[in-house]
Amino acid sequence: MSFILAFTTLNAQQPDSEILEYSSYRKVSGGKLIQTDSVCIQINTRTGDQDAQIFIPYTKSEKLSIRNAWIEDNQGQIVRKLKKDEIKDLNYISDYSLYQDDFIKSFELKHNVYPYRIRYDYEKISPYFLYILSWRPDDINGHRTPLRKAEIRVEVPKNYPIRYEQKNMKLPQVDTLKTTIVYTWQTNYFPVSTEYNALSSSYNIPEINVYPLTFMYGEEGSWTTWEDFGKWVSRLNEGLNVLPDVEKAVLNQLIAGQDDPKEKARILYQYLQENTRYINVSIDIGGFKPYPAGYVASNKYGDCKALSNYMKAMLEYAGIPSYYTLVHSGKQIRDIDRSFPSQVFNHAILTVPFATDTVFLECTMKNIPFGYYGTFLQGRDALLIKPENSVFIHIPELEPEDVLCRRNIEVNGSGNKPVTITETVRGDAFVLYNHLIHESKSVGERYLKKEMFLPSVFTLESFEFDKPDGNTPEIILHAVLEAEDPFQKYGKSLILPAFFSFIQSYESPSKRKTGVQIDYPVFSQDTVTYCVGATIGKISENIYIDTPYGYYSRSFFQKQDKLIVTKNLLIRKGCYLLEDYDRFYQFIQAIQEQESKNIYIEIQ
Repeated sequence: MSFILAFTTLNAQQPDSEILEYSSYRKVSGGKLIQTDSVCIQINTRTGDQDAQIFIPYTKSEKLSIRNAWIEDNQGQIVRKLKKDEIKDLNYISDYSLYQDDFIKSFELKHNVYPYRIRYDYEKISPYFLYILSWRPDDINGHRTPLRKAEIRVEVPKNYPIRYEQKNMKLPQVDTLKTTIVYTWQTNYFPVSTEYNALSSSYNIPEINVYPLTFMYGEEGSWTTWEDFGKWVSRLNEGLNVLPDVEKAVLNQLIAGQDDPKEKARILYQYLQENTRYINVSIDIGGFKPYPAGYVASNKYGDCKALSNYMKAMLEYAGIPSYYTLVHSGKQIRDIDRSFPSQVFNHAILTVPFATDTVFLECTMKNIPFGYYGTFLQGRDALLIKPENSVFIHIPELEPEDVLCRRNIEVNGSGNKPVTITETVRGDAFVLYNHLIHESKSVGERYLKKEMFLPSVFTLESFEFDKPDGNTPEIILHAVLEAEDPFQKYGKSLILPAFFSFIQSYESPSKRKTGVQIDYPVFSQDTVTYCVGATIGKISENIYIDTPYGYYSRSFFQKQDKLIVTKNLLIRKGCYLLEDYDRFYQFIQAIQEQESKNIYIEIQ
């Protein structure tokens, strides 16, 4: 208690919630993994009540029992105990299904006097397991709250070889008992505020990984090398590529007369997209093993594993080799420690090598081009699975042209003609517009009105999306705007509304705590034609900003009674340490300053 009070005294502003004590004990015994966790969360404010909702994940092969749970006041007096009928079992659904838990036990304990504490402990027994421990503080109930004191213990038999690593924390205390060895880690963690495009390594989050050298999980496996892990995945998937005869007949018709392997693959991929849907499923090997190809062919759905395996089976039937591939997908690229084989993947895709290039197939998304990998897959290492010699490959980075968004805008000053916008998008905007195309018109309208960043004088009157080529990762937006009087006139001066680009704001250097990680470039080009309807005299000066982080330019051209403004913006991909942040921040600020300005001209 003295430790907690001392810390509270030093911090005038308490967090909304905090984990005062956490202990986790993992014991390998009789081929099972027994986990016993005890948690004490303090809720300091009404906002912190969100952490009074407790979630404990488990798979259907595991036995989870919540042993005790109660609320206590600031003096340690028990206010209320949890009743058994207050515990709910929920299905666990996420964007990706590779190696996901199936279920969650959930309960809520709230009090109306602050601060109050929630204490609970539970036991989880796993009959088979890939790893003993893979722990970070934000794994506790899924929130990044301060962790005052944590103790993590792992106990294994003496003849049970393991590998372990810890990051941003001290080495464990190792105690050799009569028949077992106990490893004990102690740590705490006080998270900094989440910052945009934070360099992930800057957060210094404690992490512990403990893996057995060998394991039995559906098939015998080993963590000795990445190749050994790949062999296990390959054995787990063995025999799942059998297609029904009726499906083979369909495939024969689809690729009849086609000799080019790449065109065959393109046809089969389109068939996959049109006839299956993504759904999060898992089977008895804890969500690791794909559903068989025959199951997907009959039921027309699957998760990332099942759909990738199904696509692999179709390609194999067509005589085209491909490889089941594991990757950690998402918004931010995650480094993989090659020296420590571990379960770091959350997604499965397919790698298809051809004579002149290699294609990566994302099998869960409809309406994307053959071989398209977006910002959620680009630029990261992936494990290509083979029966022998699985290897890491690198999914190429997106280049500026791959994410280029172009706008052509024409503005008439008379007010009796509409403003037209033609926007051609790639990258993230392509994925977003690709989704909006298949939503109702009202959904697209709400989004565009909120996110087009139009000058205040304009209103969106109509729009339509155009996807001219299903094999090209771009979509064209045609929009019409209305404005009663778009130009402001002061004597011989005109103020023309600028169509600015959204540039994410960053913290000032004095407040920023982390470096910057930009995993793919931002690239846009605008051409705005202002039909002034008068002879133009003086125009603004051109602007050009060039730095190691990117460049920005805005140029002005006069053509009869028209002013043409072109703009180019590139923010390069890269990782920048905190000591470089000041210069990066100045670059972003310089762009925002220019983007906030209207355009002034003189007419004759």
